[in-house]
Amino acid sequence: MSRLYTVHEAAKLISIHPETVKAWVIKGTINAKTIGDELLIPESEIEKAKEIAKIGRSERMRQEAQRQNISHLYTLCSHDQFEEVSAELNLSEPPQNVRECYAIVKRVLKKREKEKDIYILNT
Repeated sequence: MSRLYTVHEAAKLISIHPETVKAWVIKGTINAKTIGDELLIPESEIEKAKEIAKIGRSERMRQEAQRQNISHLYTLCSHDQFEEVSAELNLSEPPQNVRECYAIVKRVLKKREKEKDIYILNT
């Protein structure tokens, strides 16, 4: 028999908020069982939920890249145009591969978001 996880345990394993787990159960995105008052998520649904969360995070990163007007950097990465990415981001050396290129662009996004949050807090 498959192990059952509470909403909070599942949320921790999936790296999402417990309310998101509940919402996915209500929408039918993932299956759950109710035992008494407790909502329990089968182990088999955890991997499915991890993939859904991963896709969601990728989509948010893509939207944020568009909002910050740097989505073209992802395109450059995917076409192995590492020198152009390096020049635009003022890197000391270009990324060595697509994975590294994506990671650098992602770090730039996160840094800019953090800087924006700090600016908002200081105003």
